[in-house]
Amino acid sequence: MEAAAAGARRVVGIDLRESAIKFAKAHIAETYPELAERLEFHAVHLRHYPAEVFDCILSKDTFEHIIDLDLMLAEMKRRLKPGGLIYSGFGPLYPSPYGDHDRRRMLLRHWGLLGSSLARVPWAHLVLANTLVRLNNQHEKKQARSLRDLGLNMLGFSDYERIIKNSGLRVLYFDTNRGTGASPRIFSALRKLPMLMDLCTYNAYCVLENPR
Repeated sequence: MEAAAAGARRVVGIDLRESAIKFAKAHIAETYPELAERLEFHAVHLRHYPAEVFDCILSKDTFEHIIDLDLMLAEMKRRLKPGGLIYSGFGPLYPSPYGDHDRRRMLLRHWGLLGSSLARVPWAHLVLANTLVRLNNQHEKKQARSLRDLGLNMLGFSDYERIIKNSGLRVLYFDTNRGTGASPRIFSALRKLPMLMDLCTYNAYCVLENPR
């Protein structure tokens, strides 16, 4: 909606969830009908989307959930015009203090007060990963072998850095630990120590270009 309101002639939104697409269509029709002609939504994996190229791709808070991120970046690159751009922001990254994306709180609720306390302990998910999978399999219908099966790719900053470097995309902008207050400054200082880089990098923002 914001891209269309800013002047984009055509905007395509895709998501794997039918419910998200139904919501998007209904929301635009009800709230921004003047933009409806320039917006379309599809419940489809990018690799199955028809072969066409775009000026830019926007991705917010999705990279940390994509298991085969290298393959996804290749699909994105294939659908960008020469000189086309990917704008992406993503986090929290898995090794950061609360990089489990609330899985800990949801699963440890079965442990009562102890579980709620552990859910607030920074980095505890790194130690409790196997326990969380077992709890999931005891109490949830969706069985898992690891947290990857619960929608987390478990990548740290160094993994993203390597994958993006190998993607063939040119990095125009890359920044980490964006936010307000003292936390970004503290974590940005701590991540300068090599052994703390992944543990203290909790989000990343980048602009990537498809070389001409």
